Amino acid sequence: MVSRCSDLDALAEFERQPRTSTGNASGTVDPAGPPSAPPVTDPGSVPDLLTVKDAAVILRCSPSKGKKIVADGTVPSVSIGRLRRVRRSDLDRYINNLA
Repeated sequence: MVSRCSDLDALAEFERQPRTSTGNASGTVDPAGPPSAPPVTDPGSVPDLLTVKDAAVILRCSPSKGKKIVADGTVPSVSIGRLRRVRRSDLDRYINNLA
C-alpha cells in the first residue's frame, strides 16, 4: 500500500517540474501547428457514416459549407441522438451528381 506521505512527495516533485503551456513531448512548439488529416486515398478505409466535418474534408470544402449543405438537405444525413452523420453512399451520390 502506498502511504499518503509518498503521494504528497510525488505531487510536490511534480509541482516543481517546469511546465510548457503548449508544445510537443520535447517541450518545443511546432511552428507549423498540428498536422492536418491526410487526404483519403483508399475508399475502403472510409467508414460508412461520416461526421459533417469528415464529409467536408472529402468534398475539400470548409466545415461551414459542409454544415450548410447538410442543413439545407442537399446532402442527406441521419441523426443519431444529438449527432448528425452523413452516409458515405449519400455523399458519393452527391459527388457523382455534381458533374
